[in-house]
Amino acid sequence: MNNINETLRMIFTSENLNTHHLNNMQKALNTRIGRSHFANILYQSKFKSLKNQILTDNSYNNLYKLILISLIQSEDDLSQYNDIRLITKSCFSYFKIEKKQEIYIYQEIAKKLNNYKVWLNDEFWMFCFDKEINEIQNDFSKEDDFYFNILIAMATNMSQLNISLNYIIKIIAKDLASNIFSEKELVKELSLSITKQYQNNKF
Repeated sequence: MNNINETLRMIFTSENLNTHHLNNMQKALNTRIGRSHFANILYQSKFKSLKNQILTDNSYNNLYKLILISLIQSEDDLSQYNDIRLITKSCFSYFKIEKKQEIYIYQEIAKKLNNYKVWLNDEFWMFCFDKEINEIQNDFSKEDDFYFNILIAMATNMSQLNISLNYIIKIIAKDLASNIFSEKELVKELSLSITKQYQNNKF
């Protein structure tokens, strides 16, 4: 675990990693305990306040490789869902500047979507939703607005991960929203919002 702590410290402080560091990290990430420790360090509390972290090119590339290894090595199993959830959420928080634009790790990770079967598992997204409603503070006067906001945010992330619109609609609208909202109009409105948002993101 010390190796994971030290390697991530070096990445976050823009220190150069050598082959020895990366090889040791890969060995650690081949284990469930190592991936869990990695996930909990990677997803920092400041991200809950939308404070993202900029990385140098080298640090960005190294972190991308480690996240990729973690996601590929993770098993599609309930016992690992929270680690995968934290790693996935972290992809939206680390970025580099390239040609004056912010490039987030999720943009690179999403190019290899077919490597992570868990992202296409209904149970994983149900798990994520349950975690979100328990972790996010409800600042809305209406409970429906609270759920609607979380579902839209989830749909946005799924879209940015290159997950198909049909699958997003199935999970967010048909499976989740239909069981949450008593008014069918809300489900319809959610589906339309997701579709419009998805199309805007693709053009």
